[in-house]
Amino acid sequence: MDKITIETVKIFDDAAQRYQENYMDVSSYETSLSLFCESLSSAESSILDVACGPGNVAKFVSDKVTGAKILASDLSPKMIELTKINVPQAETILLDAKDIGALGYRFDGILASFIFPYLSRSEVVKFIADAKDILHADGVLYISTIHGQNEDSGYVGPPDGVQIFMNYHEVRYLEEALIKCGFDIISSILQPYDYGIDNNGIDIIIIGKLQS
Repeated sequence: MDKITIETVKIFDDAAQRYQENYMDVSSYETSLSLFCESLSSAESSILDVACGPGNVAKFVSDKVTGAKILASDLSPKMIELTKINVPQAETILLDAKDIGALGYRFDGILASFIFPYLSRSEVVKFIADAKDILHADGVLYISTIHGQNEDSGYVGPPDGVQIFMNYHEVRYLEEALIKCGFDIISSILQPYDYGIDNNGIDIIIIGKLQS
């Protein structure tokens, strides 16, 4: 793992319990997550949740699609421990988001809920291509990330406290990467959100469906 990834994993390990307390409620994303669920091919769809955190999104999806088979992945062992508690019916795996192409089997849906802030632009483009390769035809990809100019990416946080490297992304190249890989974009929105880091921000939420 590179230096930034190692730093990020340690931060999330150390803050796992606090993160759970702050972010288990995903009601701000209910509309888009519900659309993802409704776009799946069946009520028994196989779903990969990348960078699952404490299982907040996986729990929402498993409650909505009760027959779904969820594989929840993260690089933080502490987050995986919380996911096992919060979504006991899900399988879990320690996995780098940059390595999803090596899993060796296909899914009906992939959740990429706020992993992109921790991936560079080139890594995001590769992730979308890898997602295409491990999705069945008509598979659904859910993306949420922080909107901003990619060149503004860098460390955020108090100068005298814990800082984390954040990558900002732009709608245009995300949509272009999806279309190039054969996805139809079924929803693409910008949504205001209070991150509680430095100031209010804007989320990008895109749902793509792989052409059959």
